[in-house]
Amino acid sequence: MRTAGVKVEQKTYPGVTHEFFGMAKVVRGAKDANELAVARLKAAFAGAPRR
Repeated sequence: MRTAGVKVEQKTYPGVTHEFFGMAKVVRGAKDANELAVARLKAAFAGAPRR
């Protein structure tokens, strides 16, 4: 994606399982990952051109 000019961000959450993202109610790393994803999506949509 970087090669294509897309901004890429990678974050590792040590000690979590593959399916951790959907487990925000019981896994702290999942809650943090969800909050980060929501913040990044909101920022991306706020800067998107309107049609």
